[in-house]
Amino acid sequence: MYSNILVPVDGSENSIRALRHGLFLSSKLGSKLTILYVLEIPPVVYVQSQKIIDSVMSTLEKEAKDIFNAVNLEAQNYDISYETILLKGQYVASLIN
Repeated sequence: MYSNILVPVDGSENSIRALRHGLFLSSKLGSKLTILYVLEIPPVVYVQSQKIIDSVMSTLEKEAKDIFNAVNLEAQNYDISYETILLKGQYVASLIN
């Protein structure tokens, strides 16, 4: 029925519920599960300090790591393999490409 399941996550409770549903479906149907997080890069046109940009990016990358850690904890309840993808960019543009 579903050979591929894509679950975008953002750390919100709704995305965690979607993750649980995707994990359940994948475990029952034998589907390939892909979990996606898009790290939205803020516009840096007006930021004049590379140090500030690096600090913001470091914080965002830590958030992504924390979200994938939560994904791994949820997935421990299921006997499935899955792929995680981290895209960097603007949400819509990253998903379309």
